[in-house]
Order: sequence, then structure tokens, then C-alpha cells
Amino acid sequence: MTALGSSSVRTMLQMLIESPSARRSPVNQHSASMRTSPSPEELPPEQALNLIAQAIDDAADRADDDLNSQALKWCDQIESRLGSDVQRSLLDYFRANGWANRAVARRGDQAAVWAWDLEELGQQIFLLRRAVANPAFGQLDPVRRCQMLTNLANQLDTAGRFVESRQIWSSRLLKFPRASAGPR
Repeated sequence: MTALGSSSVRTMLQMLIESPSARRSPVNQHSASMRTSPSPEELPPEQALNLIAQAIDDAADRADDDLNSQALKWCDQIESRLGSDVQRSLLDYFRANGWANRAVARRGDQAAVWAWDLEELGQQIFLLRRAVANPAFGQLDPVRRCQMLTNLANQLDTAGRFVESRQIWSSRLLKFPRASAGPR
């Protein structure tokens, strides 16, 4: 399976979706009608996953709720086409990051800050637990596994599950000692 290069993913992403302010521009409306790029549903699963990951990262960088919502819809659309547990584990991780973006966006709402039921937090914990529990978790790149474990521990800590988060952090340090070494 050949993954798309970073610049290819970025180009496809720009062709597929733009921020709401960019859509209002006459120039972008014209170029939007000329788009020929395939949607994630038309791409091979590995390429679709790359596109979704890039979209979720870009949505976080630009605080673009529309792009984040679109990327989460793409997750739903490609899920049934995934052929391996590795792909399913990655999809859960990317979805959790999409829910994290929603949580960040929600922090600006003062009423939501004090809400008892935090759907975004619950979804992140559920999806990250499922990604880590996936039988193919050990086949993932060590950096990606470290990211997943760190995110899970951080969310458990946020939820007040300090003992469990501490166990995961400690386990991660044993498995990935260089991850905490800092710059050299």
C-alpha cells in the first residue's frame, strides 16, 4: 500500500474542502466548480485515512469546525471499507482527535465549561480505548502508539481517573523511554 505524500494529501484536502470564509470568495466558488479530486469514499482506504488525518490536523490548526465535522463524516463513510485492524485502530485514533477538536471549540462556551456530561471527553476515551485494545495495536508505528497512549492517559486524567491515567503514563514510559527524553 502506497501512502500519499504529505503535499499530495494537502493538495487533495484543499480541493475537497475549504473554510466557510474561503467558500464565499467568487474566485474559490469558481475553482470549486472545477474540482475533479476524488472524495475519501472513492480513494483506497489507506489514502482516505491519510486525507482524514490531514483534515483533522488542519481543522485543529485553523480552528475550523466545518472541516472537522466533514472529516468526522468521512470517518463514518469509510469505516466499512477498512480491510485491516491496523486501519480500524488508526481510524479510531483520528476520530478521537476530531472529538478533541470539538472539545477545544466548546471551551469558549462558558455554559458548556461547567456541564457535567462532556460528550467529547467520553467519545475520546471510548475511541482511544478501542484503538489501544485493537489486536493490531502492536503493529502500529511506535510513535503512533505512544501518541495514542499519551492521549488516552491525558483524557483519563481530565475525567478525574488519575490512578488509571498514571498507570498508562508509567506503562508508556516503560515501553517508549525515549519519548520523554526531550530534545537532545
